[in-house]
Amino acid sequence: MTIIIRFVSIEDLKVTIREHFLGFISVESTTEENLSDVLLNTLRELNIRLSNMRGQGYDNGADMKGVHSGVQRHIRNINPRAFFVPCSAHSLNFVINDAAKSSKEAAAFFDITQKVFNFFSASTIRWQILLKYVKELALKPLNPMVKYEAECLCNLIKTFKFICSVVIWYNILNLINPISKLMQKPNFDISLALSILKTLLKHLNELRSEESSEKMIVDSTALAMEMGVESVFENSRAINSVNDRFEQLKEHNNNFSFLYNLKKLKNLIHEELLNHCKDLQILLNDGDSTDINGIEIAHELKSVSAMVDDNLTPYELLTFVINAVATGERSFSKLKLIKTYLRSTMKSERLCGLAVISIEHEVGQQLTEKELVDDFAKLKARKHL
Repeated sequence: MTIIIRFVSIEDLKVTIREHFLGFISVESTTEENLSDVLLNTLRELNIRLSNMRGQGYDNGADMKGVHSGVQRHIRNINPRAFFVPCSAHSLNFVINDAAKSSKEAAAFFDITQKVFNFFSASTIRWQILLKYVKELALKPLNPMVKYEAECLCNLIKTFKFICSVVIWYNILNLINPISKLMQKPNFDISLALSILKTLLKHLNELRSEESSEKMIVDSTALAMEMGVESVFENSRAINSVNDRFEQLKEHNNNFSFLYNLKKLKNLIHEELLNHCKDLQILLNDGDSTDINGIEIAHELKSVSAMVDDNLTPYELLTFVINAVATGERSFSKLKLIKTYLRSTMKSERLCGLAVISIEHEVGQQLTEKELVDDFAKLKARKHL
């Protein structure tokens, strides 16, 4: 498990949102209770007060996001203001996964695609042939077993059902892929995410229309004719779960969305703005402790909105709220580069140290040799004056 923190930094009256990698955590059991204990113990070791946490995000696994017993629920039982925001990028991946499981045809399509990939990736020679003849693939006979396997895969591919699946999934993934990449950016806010997701859902529903279906049939028929395949169409469906996957994100947006649009904020009447701020104050209450005063924040927002440009995005106000956990996924990419076959016996402390140096290289470049020597001397000094 990897741990990333996001916090507000105020230096010389300049407010910035910082995000830093702290290290990898060894996990022996993936139960909700054990993951929660490991996370809480790690926060205590790092001297990070749980009471100061205002958001938490994970990879949307059931053991992490569970409403009743997930890790996020264990954290919220201790600190109700540590709002859980499901990772939008992971949610899109789960939407694709749900769509692929929605029908036998979709599952069969991806199974054949995986077999084709495995066949070519198992041999460097075959892989080079694929890259060279990807438009007009022509396999050279190697041995009887390989030839038989290639012929079986070719027969599976040369069916109208598979060709239709290629066209359908090309259209679906062509819509989702750029949005998924956009959602992995650190400064991507929740309100914009939901706006784009609504547009995506609209386009996905349009793919189910008769006009879109006819167009995909025409494209599939043209492709089938080039391959010499008979055009016998079988119906296939692949769209589901977008609303369910992003329900928690919508709920979170309902609480904070009035802060995202400064132009609308300026035009809100004082009573409406005051009601929003009072609701936010109630949301951020934990017993006798509260983060804001609704009346004061309403006056401050009205004053601030009058001094800034309408096109200014309120990044300083709310982007500390987690929208995606893509940074955590990137840390695992570094893990693969650092812990190689030659470094397989590396201990956790050294691994985390090298990972911090690699991931937080911008911070490391700001350190001076004198600072490092002084810190090292303090740790190793045997006598103190």
